[in-house]
Amino acid sequence: MADNFRRAAYRHRKDAEKLADHGRYQNAGYLIGYAAECRVKELLTRYNIIKVGPNSEYRKHFPELRIHIRLHSQGRIAKGLAPALTENFLKGWVVDLRYEGQIAHENAQQRWERWRKDVERLFKLKHVKRS
Repeated sequence: MADNFRRAAYRHRKDAEKLADHGRYQNAGYLIGYAAECRVKELLTRYNIIKVGPNSEYRKHFPELRIHIRLHSQGRIAKGLAPALTENFLKGWVVDLRYEGQIAHENAQQRWERWRKDVERLFKLKHVKRS
C-alpha cells in the first residue's frame, strides 16, 4: 500500500467535520489530529523537504512529530509550517486520546473548535518554500 497523505488528510478532515455536525465532538477532535498529521506530511513530501517512507522517523504522531521536525530538520522546514510547529498547535491532542473515556460535551466541543482552527490554517497553505 502506497502512502497518499493528501487524500488521507482531506478524508480525515471531512469525516471529522461530519462527526462534529452531529455533535460527536470528542471523536471529531481525535480525527482532526490525524488530518493535521497527514497534511503536514503531505506538504513536507510534496515539496521534497523530507521523505516519509515506511520506516521514516517522520511517521510519528503529534506532538512527537512536531518535536521531531523541529529538532531534526533545522533550516529545512518551511516557514509556512511554522503554525504547526508551535507548542500551542493541537495543544492537548495525543494519539492516546483513542482510549479516553467520555468527556463533557461542552469540553469536547471547545477542544474541537480550537483544534479545527489550528488545522484549517494548514489546509489553507497553497505552497511551502524551504526556509
